Amino acid sequence: MICQLSAHALWIETPSKGVKNQQQTVKIYYGEYAQKELENVGDWYSDVSQFTLWLIAPDGSRTQLETHPEANCFVASFTPEKEGIYTLVVAHDAKFEGATKYQFNAAASVAVGQSLEGKENQTGQDIGTTLNSATAVYKVNKPVDLTGLLQGQPAEDISVEVFSPAGWNMSLTSDKEGKVSFTPVWKGVYMIEASKFRPEQGELNGVKFEKVWRCATYLIEVR
Repeated sequence: MICQLSAHALWIETPSKGVKNQQQTVKIYYGEYAQKELENVGDWYSDVSQFTLWLIAPDGSRTQLETHPEANCFVASFTPEKEGIYTLVVAHDAKFEGATKYQFNAAASVAVGQSLEGKENQTGQDIGTTLNSATAVYKVNKPVDLTGLLQGQPAEDISVEVFSPAGWNMSLTSDKEGKVSFTPVWKGVYMIEASKFRPEQGELNGVKFEKVWRCATYLIEVR
């Protein structure tokens, strides 16, 4: 199913390839990706602008990165000191009113050199997707295989939206093994958005919730 549907989400933009000992710039946006509508930082929903950005190094160590606000995004940077797969992660439970808690997640991976050390660290969120290969080169008309994850495990019925460079999106649902696949037909950057809404009771900042909406984003480049 392909349609022109878009929704607000948080996402991370950074080059997918890095160079050892060379500073890498990271930008975090909030808005409607498909429409290229970027909300000014002061207008972000609830307290989403108070997110925490973590860097997971190839050895699994985690470092909180300092972020600086600009007009419509936050900017951070890091310098990889060794080769391997680095993962950037945001997982933020927004303050809310009512019975539904909203969780915004975003992730990005940076491959430095040819080492695959660290590819197992590409999760770290309650919901998300993992790709068939951390260092794959994605090409037009070649399938991209994903696994939908919920609380670290492959999960069925994860809603997956794939936003293309042409402004269209594809709506998919993970199978019993969490698997989902799509074939890109345009070159450019695609955003993958996984989401799940389900009954779940708990409390956040003294406010009780009965349902949770989780969303996670990840960008890939198709050549």
